[in-house]
Amino acid sequence: ALPIYSVTQKPLPQAFVLVSFSMPEASLERLARDVKDAGVPLVFRGVPETKGPSDSKLPLLNPQSLSAFQPLIDSGADVQLNPELFSEFNIRQVPALIIKEESSASSDGYVQSAKAVVVPGDVTLRYALDRLTDRKDSVGEAARALRVKLGNRP
Repeated sequence: ALPIYSVTQKPLPQAFVLVSFSMPEASLERLARDVKDAGVPLVFRGVPETKGPSDSKLPLLNPQSLSAFQPLIDSGADVQLNPELFSEFNIRQVPALIIKEESSASSDGYVQSAKAVVVPGDVTLRYALDRLTDRKDSVGEAARALRVKLGNRP
């Protein structure tokens, strides 16, 4: 997907929805539809553990564990594995919407840390974005742009 640009032509912050297979299936399916329309990735910490025929653990990336993602991929969602996002923002509760600015180097050579906003809770993507649209910064701008892409679904 192409980056969304603001009026000042800086790329808007990135958005992610962090999820887990521990969530109710209906919540995952609803979020998969929402993220597809909004152009936001659905991010998992890792793959689900699977047991082999002899009850021993199979290698982490095996056909059975990867097949768990297939219904979400088939729905058109951009499914990603990114344990670093969970660590970086200390995510312990899913789902969580994250809107994150890229860190940038300032003129004195120091790296400015990235600003991010996390909206946790088993809510619709629309509701999570609506909580941020009043902000007068790039996070609010990104939330408004994503909200427009999502349309008027409940």
